[in-house]
Amino acid sequence: MRKLMHNKTTWILLFVFVLWLSVFAVNRKKSNKEFELEGDDYANAFSYDGQEQEKDINDIAGYNYENTERGEEVQLPPTVKPEQEGEQLGGAPDAEDTEEEAVPGDDSKLEPPTEGASQVDEPQEKDEEAVEEEEMRKFEEGQDEEEEGDSDMDDMAGAGREEDEMEADVEEKEVGESAPKAELEESNLYDGRFEIPKPDLLHNFSNNPEFERKLDTLSAAAIPFLPNYKNPCWFEGVNNPKSYFDNFFVLATDRNMRFMESFKMMQELIEDRSSAADGPGEAWRLRCLPAFYIPGVAKCGSTDLMMALTMHPDIIKGDMKELKYWNRVRHPHQSKRYQRAVEEHPILGEFPRPINHYLEALDYSAEKVRMAMLPPVDSKTAPFHQKLIGDGTPSYMWDFDSWSHMELNKGFLEPRYTVAHYIRQVTPDAKLIFILRNPTDRLYSDYKGFQKQKKKSRKFFHELCVAGIKSLDDCLHNRTMRSCLYDYEVNNREDVLPVSSFADDMAPSFPEDLVDNEEEDHDKAVRVRVGMYYHFLKDWFDVFPREQIFLIQLEDYSERREEILAQLFEFLGLGPMPQDKYDKLKEVGVRNKAARRMRDRLGGDMYEETKRLLDAFYKPYNEQLAAFLKDDKYLWK
Repeated sequence: MRKLMHNKTTWILLFVFVLWLSVFAVNRKKSNKEFELEGDDYANAFSYDGQEQEKDINDIAGYNYENTERGEEVQLPPTVKPEQEGEQLGGAPDAEDTEEEAVPGDDSKLEPPTEGASQVDEPQEKDEEAVEEEEMRKFEEGQDEEEEGDSDMDDMAGAGREEDEMEADVEEKEVGESAPKAELEESNLYDGRFEIPKPDLLHNFSNNPEFERKLDTLSAAAIPFLPNYKNPCWFEGVNNPKSYFDNFFVLATDRNMRFMESFKMMQELIEDRSSAADGPGEAWRLRCLPAFYIPGVAKCGSTDLMMALTMHPDIIKGDMKELKYWNRVRHPHQSKRYQRAVEEHPILGEFPRPINHYLEALDYSAEKVRMAMLPPVDSKTAPFHQKLIGDGTPSYMWDFDSWSHMELNKGFLEPRYTVAHYIRQVTPDAKLIFILRNPTDRLYSDYKGFQKQKKKSRKFFHELCVAGIKSLDDCLHNRTMRSCLYDYEVNNREDVLPVSSFADDMAPSFPEDLVDNEEEDHDKAVRVRVGMYYHFLKDWFDVFPREQIFLIQLEDYSERREEILAQLFEFLGLGPMPQDKYDKLKEVGVRNKAARRMRDRLGGDMYEETKRLLDAFYKPYNEQLAAFLKDDKYLWK
């Protein structure tokens, strides 16, 4: 009996022990599961698992942005007056000495130290050469069809670049830059994607008919840009994310696939926010306008310049370098491409095309600005977003042939208001960067790069120059200078062009030398007017203060690129670019094999007779420019 009781007690104790183990195991498993889910969520949001994050925001699109356990409503600091903002105090160099820059003001109240966010290294899992080739391919594709290859610094020692020849080693700077977990914990960076704007921060400018109407009368209300963003940005509510696919840039440009990808990701992101919102219409997105522009000039190195600028960790590289919204998209343009866009897509035939077309083309870049890793700040203050967006449209300076469609210009013989007024109205603190070169050399480079004839020759170039000068001279006998310069028909007259001037010395043009097919614009006349810099620049100087303008001469840039870039970053209110980026620019070098191939096929440089003709034509305008800027280097002697 005692033995039986002993066995019974043993079994009871064993049963209790097993039961205790089972409960312990279940609790441990539950605890581990909760920990693992939290860790997965954290890793998916921040990419701390050591794997390279996708170069888009697909993984972010599914995240619940209204999750208050992860995010907090943004508590913005009080609005700061312009004179307090350091980036608005940074002055452009004087025309007489481009090496001296005004020192940006103290922005310590708004902007944390630049260390941290821009210096976080992504895990390097890709082969460096593969990354280099992919990045440069993306940069090449981002150029506009017409201005492609305008980084043409040919005919100078150690200068020039054609996009299909560039091999810059540009590191990825896409959405959600991340670091290995250990490194991030050490630097304690803040991730901007968890900010949630309060309802009173949501504005509607992009779909506001009254705002659109006042844009053309230069009376639109000032946009209340967020004080904790260095770039001009604001939050908007979103009711119709489908509008992305009625956008001009996805319907009417050869880069539409890139925009389609970006637009699709933005649409998914907005739909996710909408599903997480408390009710309809409460989804939101950050809208941004460019903080800086490169308004001129084509074939003066603007593409090379933009590529170099976007190597800075705090400058975002967009889907397309040149958007041309203000001069060719907003109003009807006479060129064939823009006319054909309306014929093929009647929805684009309503003018003026709203600013929402422009903003949507910048939305993906705005998300990159918003979601970049940020240095730690006081918990009571919103983190300061220091990344910038730029618009590198080098035709803004000289091409506003649609000026008569602007409400305030109607009834006048020449434009009273230009692209400069549009940009000044929406971004009054924007910085402008102009890069110029000898106008005679620019025109020959323009002919080699943009003309679409099946054959080209130095002789035909000479005849086209004679025709272009004659067209302008004829106009100036009866009209003012500005009315002639801002006239598409005057500068593209066919009746003065040489008739079938192809001769035996004509060099065949090869497909890689052409930007578009021969039916596109500029397939006949050469753009003589573009080199008359003085008249165009004066219009911009009349609108923007001198301290917001930075002038570069291509000949200087090709010799002192690193020094001038350092001045530009200071001008933009940014910290210095890391030295390794400059080293990569040196490794790439500057060359223009495609342009030189075309020069060789044409038999070399332009005829001396042509050079004398153009030098004589441009001389008085160069003298006006040099006197205006008080700098004789713009005489190009």
